[in-house]
Amino acid sequence: MTSERVLFGIVLSVFLAGCAGSGSVEPGSAERAYTNPVYGWSIAYPRSWTVDSGNPGFVKISSADKALCAIHSRTVASRTVDEFTDALERDPNRVILARRKISLPNDVIGNDVLARIMGGGKSRRIYILVDGRAFGIDCETYEKDWDRLEPFYDRIIRSFRLGK
Repeated sequence: MTSERVLFGIVLSVFLAGCAGSGSVEPGSAERAYTNPVYGWSIAYPRSWTVDSGNPGFVKISSADKALCAIHSRTVASRTVDEFTDALERDPNRVILARRKISLPNDVIGNDVLARIMGGGKSRRIYILVDGRAFGIDCETYEKDWDRLEPFYDRIIRSFRLGK
């Protein structure tokens, strides 16, 4: 693992540390909900996937078939979500395919970055910054599995809510 990926993991863990907002996730019949007890965010995920919440600042949601979404929480010095995103996307092992704004529940606006990861992977990262608290959702898998898993990633990302 490169130092940039380690740094991203640390940064993403810290930036999920806290955001203001309201609402909770109402999972569908094929989903479960997880609420982070420390940082107050919630998310829905497929019922067959598992959650590793041993570190509340770096929660991993994964499937048996190599799908992974990691949610990072922390406080950052960045003043804008663009500044925060730019700082974390300086990784020579990633090729940015698309970058756009995304609107999530509770009037949360973030950056949505789709990238190819050297070595055959693909990822979609959502960067959110609210009141100095940063959150990152990083969903990734092998490029050959992307089309099959992307709808699950999209549902997980769009279910993200910040608590009060």
